Amino acid sequence: MTEYMAAAGDGFIVRKADRVDSQTSSVSPAEPTKKEMGIRQLLDAATGICTYLLWDKETEDAILVNPVANNTRDLLLLATTSLKVVYAVNSHGLDKNAPVSAGTRQLKQNIKGLKVVVTKMPGIDVEADILLQDDDILLENGDEIHFGTRYITAIATPSPSTPGDMSFLLDDKKAVLTSSPL
Repeated sequence: MTEYMAAAGDGFIVRKADRVDSQTSSVSPAEPTKKEMGIRQLLDAATGICTYLLWDKETEDAILVNPVANNTRDLLLLATTSLKVVYAVNSHGLDKNAPVSAGTRQLKQNIKGLKVVVTKMPGIDVEADILLQDDDILLENGDEIHFGTRYITAIATPSPSTPGDMSFLLDDKKAVLTSSPL
């Protein structure tokens, strides 16, 4: 396979605690009309995991949510676009043996400047801290992942078997990406 090396675009994380509550703010800036967010769902037949490619149609900054291991499909798809992938987001918490954790790590090796975003798992933060790499980002409930002029908001959706699961609400509120059935 031809190795795909892409430069990451610009993106940032906004912590829930750092946002100004719009209900207490006296100024409510008008939000400009945006193009619809680009979204593509990719099902991995072997694992049953859905990967989501989201992108800002204006800036072409993009994120991949839940890329799976052996992600040749994702790399080939990205090679046919002009998208700049900013983040690989893992909605299942950090588990070094999970297909999604392996997928985010593999993408990071193949896409220059890519940052990995993982969810904070209650009760096992010590293990998560050990598994985090230099520029990984630990995501908490309510945090926003920005790419271009778009963003998604993390929503904690834990279950007994997967306490670190997150779902993601698109900024236009047209969809919620889930890691497991709600």
